[in-house]
Amino acid sequence: MSPSYSVIFLFFVMYGLGNGLAIPVINLLVTMFPPSQRTSFMGRIYSGRSLTSIFATPVIGFLAGLYGWRVGYFGLGAPLILLAAIMVYLAVPDQRASGAQKSLTSGFREVFSNRSAVACLIASSLALAFLMSLMVFNGIYTRHELGLSLQVASYVMSLIFISIAVGQVSSGYFVTVFGLKRTTYFAAFLSGACLFIYFSLSLPLIVLIGCGLVGTAAAGTTMTSMTTLALDQVTGSRGTMMSLNSASMSIGSMISSIIGGLAIGRLGFTGYGIVMFTISLASTIIYYTLVKEPAQA
Repeated sequence: MSPSYSVIFLFFVMYGLGNGLAIPVINLLVTMFPPSQRTSFMGRIYSGRSLTSIFATPVIGFLAGLYGWRVGYFGLGAPLILLAAIMVYLAVPDQRASGAQKSLTSGFREVFSNRSAVACLIASSLALAFLMSLMVFNGIYTRHELGLSLQVASYVMSLIFISIAVGQVSSGYFVTVFGLKRTTYFAAFLSGACLFIYFSLSLPLIVLIGCGLVGTAAAGTTMTSMTTLALDQVTGSRGTMMSLNSASMSIGSMISSIIGGLAIGRLGFTGYGIVMFTISLASTIIYYTLVKEPAQA
């Protein structure tokens, strides 16, 4: 409903602020569950977001084609937002803080005095860099490098969203079998390696797309497990830790898009794959060497 670009920009900034407040609180909901179930619950939350992206995009496009883009966004977005608010109000219990209240600065001090927590924040900013930049540049890659038609490229993108959701849903199983920390660093490495193959090697198309889907599924697992791993690094300041973790992921997403664009412009997609895999490898090393399991943090 915005009358100008300036108003659109203002509301987009407000949307970012709202996300910055809502996402850490949503992540804190998993504390209502036993530790063994938290990753599975987090995976269901994240996979729901991915699946919503799959189904909402064509619906918005259909409405926009008939009635214009304002009706497209408002016709679907407003009812979903209202429904989500009603569900949260009715279904989510109101847990009030118990014990002494901590100041904002004490929460930050507790987080930044914990080496494992700081390492977790740094790794969080790096672990999903490849996936976040893929969301920006994959359209160019599939159309101009792989030579796919617009329709086929859109199918590939839909498969990528589905694979992310599959990785998120299955993360609880992997954590049960391999452990939280091991799942996180192995999934981060697997994601980076497969996406490197997808972007940088000359292989048959079906092999490249298969590697891309495995890589994005592993990234979905990483997204879920690394958030659960960060949750209990500082048990006395979970809210602060989740806020900082969300900020780290956002900063990593922004920087990865900048670095990815520079790499593609100077080195092409082969160089882009090498650069982004190096970032994924750095996150793997940090998780493996510096981040502790929550029970040991």
